[in-house]
Amino acid sequence: MTSKTNRSAAGVGDTIIIAALDESFHKVFLGERCWYPIRLGDERKKAIKWIAVYRGQPVSAITCYARIESIDKYLETGRYKIVFGEPLDLDHAIGSGMPNNQAIQGHRYTTLAKLKLARVLDDLKPWD
Repeated sequence: MTSKTNRSAAGVGDTIIIAALDESFHKVFLGERCWYPIRLGDERKKAIKWIAVYRGQPVSAITCYARIESIDKYLETGRYKIVFGEPLDLDHAIGSGMPNNQAIQGHRYTTLAKLKLARVLDDLKPWD
């Protein structure tokens, strides 16, 4: 069995960052405490322990994260539904730090340690 440390060293982050519009952030991420549908490979499914959300305009920042409780098959789509616990606010929002507001589209991977230290999106790069 591979440990968390070995997975991170192999370049597989323990945190998935998803992008959400304001309405889906409130309704699904906060309201249902899940995110779906999402494509995940077997290695990623085993590695991720946390989910964070990049909120689109008007916020344009990563504002919170949560511990993943389960990753379930989503219908018959070949995709997954990530179910998580109580979302936690970051100590500070992680914005683009750029006037042109570069946004996250789709999903990206990082580590929880990098997420907690980051001040701008570039601090999370290179993506895991």
